[in-house]
Amino acid sequence: MTRQFERRPLRLGRIFSGNPLYFVTLCTHDRRACLASHEVHAAFVLFAQRAADKVGIVVGRYVIMPDHVHLFVRGGPGFVWADGLEC
Repeated sequence: MTRQFERRPLRLGRIFSGNPLYFVTLCTHDRRACLASHEVHAAFVLFAQRAADKVGIVVGRYVIMPDHVHLFVRGGPGFVWADGLEC
C-alpha cells in the first residue's frame, strides 16, 4: 500500500512523476551526541553504497550532526514508502 498525502500540491505530480525524492531526518535515541566521528561517517557511506548496489535506493546530499542526520534519498522504479513509518 502506498502512502497518500492530503492536500498535496497538484504540480508535484509533474515534478515527481516517477521516483520521488525524500528529505529524511534521523535522530539518535534521547538525542545522544554520538554520530560526529570518522567511523560513523565511514559506516554511513558504506551503508549508502550497499543500498544503491543491492536495492537501488540512492542517498544524495547528507549532513551528519552529533545527534541527527539529514539526507536526501530516492528509490528505484519499484520503491514504495512503507506504511507506518514516521516522518
